Order: sequence, then structure tokens, then C-alpha cells
Amino acid sequence: MNKSLVLCNAPFNSIVITPEQTVRPCCKYASDLGDLNKQTIAEILASTTVKNLQKDMYAHIWPKACEECKISEEIYGQSVRLRLGTTSRTKQGCVNITYLEISSSNVCNLSCAGCSTRFSSGWLKYAKVIEKTTDTEFYRSIIQEAPIIKPDNKLLIKNLTELDLTHCIDIYFKGGEPLMNTDMLAALRYFDEIDILRKIIIRMDTSGAVIIDKTINETIALLCKAKQVNFNISVDGPEDVQTYIRYSAKNMASLDNMRNFISVFEKNNITFMVAPTIMVYNIFSLDKLIEWWFYEMRPAFKHLTLDIYLFNFLIGPDYLSLRALQPATISKLIDYYNNIIKTKAYGSVFSHLPDALKNIEYGGDKLHNQMVKYTLDMDKIKGQSIYKSIPELTDEMVLI
Repeated sequence: MNKSLVLCNAPFNSIVITPEQTVRPCCKYASDLGDLNKQTIAEILASTTVKNLQKDMYAHIWPKACEECKISEEIYGQSVRLRLGTTSRTKQGCVNITYLEISSSNVCNLSCAGCSTRFSSGWLKYAKVIEKTTDTEFYRSIIQEAPIIKPDNKLLIKNLTELDLTHCIDIYFKGGEPLMNTDMLAALRYFDEIDILRKIIIRMDTSGAVIIDKTINETIALLCKAKQVNFNISVDGPEDVQTYIRYSAKNMASLDNMRNFISVFEKNNITFMVAPTIMVYNIFSLDKLIEWWFYEMRPAFKHLTLDIYLFNFLIGPDYLSLRALQPATISKLIDYYNNIIKTKAYGSVFSHLPDALKNIEYGGDKLHNQMVKYTLDMDKIKGQSIYKSIPELTDEMVLI
């Protein structure tokens, strides 16, 4: 371990504004540094809480709130910590912002598997009808019944004006659905006003499952002023898998809608990346997703940069993580993807996957049964069928 480096850069140069209007150092940190409804962002960054967190980073102490990154690195060798870096030289007690993430509303029209009311208002109607029993507590505690949090443009801009963003390199819009969050447009206007838009990379996690409204032309015009724009589109698999995971009653996340979404932006210098959340529902069909992206989408949009990222393994909720699959199933998946690596022209994109699967430690029969219970309960509530959409999971859908 190089003690001249910090454990993680995030507490020194990264800020995340959450749907609850709180501040965190990164999206994986499981605690708040402060509340923008009660404090200004400048007060939060100067707080004892931030200073103590920075001390932990200098001492290479893993806070409990950083556990998700630690688990992700142990199993898959990837994490937000590693992406943000470990080289900060910022003076303790100061924050020199190079990365800003805005997730300031939970307004969303999807109720995706693994998500919750915290990040999606679309989940609320389903959360309200879940049976309140001890058998459902394990997933009710995650889905919760968080209220709909609408954008507050004034609050956001008030706090952004308190920040020195002259060193900012990356600004990331998440959600909820960013394109349904008016804070995004307000923020882009502000970044243009203070003349940093041309210097920064804009990133956005979007479902693409949105109705393009009258503000889209201004949004596109502002995005075109940025140094670079990257859209991470939430596509998790072929059609039935995609609409099962990215659920809406009207199949808003269908692959046809994804194609239409990209076509709205195709004349602009935007990089589109498919970054599936790898979980129990799509691990069987990632090759079909690759084939759609490589052989349908890339030829249709030859002038655009269309990338793919296959390192986003779901850690929580753990009952949808790959740890919920029985060892025999994982073993079959290792053989399946090893064969694809050898026989398919695109096989190299899966070169890391067999080793990642080998590192998975079975979470036990209780976790497996929680996956089965959650899946079947959600099928009843949403009117889906795991057996129809993801037949490869059929053998796993048995309580042990």
C-alpha cells in the first residue's frame, strides 16, 4: 500500500447531490454529509463530518459507508473508488471539485428491477400495494415508500453559485430520469453562464424511455457547447429481458424506443454507451444484447460513437446480485461465456466475465430464496412473467 496516496479521491474533489437534497462524496457512499434543506453546500463541505472522512482517506481506513466499493473490488475488481482515483493531494479540510453529480429528483416513469422509490417515483404505486408481512420485509426495506421529490431549480442554483467549479472536469446527471428533471436544464444554463460548459464532459444516465418535450432543443443546444457529451443508456438485454427489468406498463423502455431516442440526438457529437446492470435477470443473455448493439444499432448510426461497458455488476439489492444464483448455474454460465469468447467475433468483450463469475461466492439458500420470493411477488404486482421473459432462469425459480 502506498501511504503517499489517499484511499479515495471522492471526499476531496467529488460532490453528489442526492434526490433527498443531501450531499454525499460519491453515489456509492451510504450516508449523508449534510442536508441542503438545512445547510448550504459550503457549510457542508467545511463541516467536521467532511474533515473526519478525509482523515480516514489519508489513514486508509475504510468507512462502513464505503462498503459497496470494497465488496465490488473483492468480487469483480471494479468500483467507483477506482474510477475516481486515489491520487488526491488536496489539503485536508478543503474540497477542490473536479467531479459533480446531480441526482436532485426521483421523478421517473419506470419501476426498474433493483431500483426503489428513492430513485424512481414510478415505483411508488407498486410499493404501496406490497403486502406488509415479515416475508416481504427484506425487499420492502429497500423499495420503501419515499415521496415524490420534484426538482427545485432555485435551491440547486443557489448552492451551485457557492461552489468554485473552475476546476471541474466531469458533470454527471443521474436520477430519477435526468430528462424529466428540470434541474438539468437549469444547471446547463448556469454552467453556460459562468463559461465552464465548453471545458467539461457532460455525462448522463438515462433510460431513454422519455417523451421528448419542447425543451429538448434548448437542452441539445447547450449540450453541444460542452467539451464532450456521453449518454449511458439503460439497456439491459434483448427485448423481453429489457422490458422485464426496465418495467413500465406501456413498455416505454422497448428497444424500438431506444432506437428512436438515439435518433433525436444523432446529428450531435454525443457518445452513446450501453452499460447494462449485470444481475440475475440478464446474465443469461448479455451476448444477445451485444449482437443487437453491434449488428443492428452500430450499422444504423454509423456516424455516432456507440460504446459498451460490461463491468457494472449489481451489488445491491443482494437478492438480485449474481450471488443469489446457485453454484451449478454459475458454472454453466462460465462455460457458456468461455465458448462465446472462443467462437464469436465479438467474444473478446466478455474476456473478463468468466473470471468475474469464478469470484462469485454463493450467498446461500436464504439469499436464493429471497430472489425467488421477490421475483414472483413482483410478477403478481406488475403483471409480468419471469418464465416468459427470462426462461433461462426457470430452474432457479424453486425455493430450497
